[in-house]
Amino acid sequence: MKVEQIDHLGIYVKDLDKGARFFRDVFGFEFSREFGAEGMDVREVVDTRGLDLLAAKSSDGPMARIIEHRGEGLASLSLKVPSLEEGIEEMKSRDIRLIHRGDHGDTAKWATFHPKDLFGVFVELVEYNPQNLYLSASRKPPAVLYPRGDKPPKIKVEGIDHVGIYVKDLDRAVQVLEDLFSLKFSPTFGPEDEDVLQVMDSLGINLMAPKTADGPMAQLIERRGEGLSSLTFKVPDIEKAIVELTSLGIRQVKRGQYGENAKWATFHPKDIFGVFINLVEYHALHPYLALFEGFQ
Repeated sequence: MKVEQIDHLGIYVKDLDKGARFFRDVFGFEFSREFGAEGMDVREVVDTRGLDLLAAKSSDGPMARIIEHRGEGLASLSLKVPSLEEGIEEMKSRDIRLIHRGDHGDTAKWATFHPKDLFGVFVELVEYNPQNLYLSASRKPPAVLYPRGDKPPKIKVEGIDHVGIYVKDLDRAVQVLEDLFSLKFSPTFGPEDEDVLQVMDSLGINLMAPKTADGPMAQLIERRGEGLSSLTFKVPDIEKAIVELTSLGIRQVKRGQYGENAKWATFHPKDIFGVFINLVEYHALHPYLALFEGFQ
């Protein structure tokens, strides 16, 4: 099936108000009014850049039990497709179990699939109706529940750069995901001194696997399982961003650099609602220039 883009990323939080205010004040996300599918124990707010916070409606319902069991953190990966029905049929043909499907009126329809069939990732497919999206542009925009106001965020975020996924077998994951979603992953890369092999595709899906069978990455995946692992924000000034986050008591785990063009830093998930957040600063080359070795 054809995947057009990463549509949004879901994050489980225990306290929706606290989570929304944090991501607004620190990173500048501005969330919609609260919504959620009828008959489901979920409260949601979403930002236009694709960050979707999910919390339980009731303290003892199924969503509260899920969050209590697995903790706060990255929950789901939503992929935009041109045809949901074709996507569902393709998933079924590969024995990938459908969990739930629904719609948001005439504007969008969606379906979710079992994470045990997709490397531990809770995948959602979503199809939008282009006509109704166009018509909705002339309507009054939805109310913003957590407006930024005049106060600038602590850190300027240019966008969600990529999402990390832990897998046990990198070759198998690349083969399955390239075939299923028509993706194309890069050659493997990663720091020489770290026990991790990585590949990246143009949508921003970053697969990570252990180099060795008994190293720290293999032990981590064995302990916590395959699945969504990290969320990376692109920032214009990483040094300033690091200062701002550490001033809030958010612990920096590691920092580094890829060549001369990209700098990155990672932060402790226990300080950010269970989300392992990376910041990255780079200045992208024009695609034509990137073809030439001298410009890399």
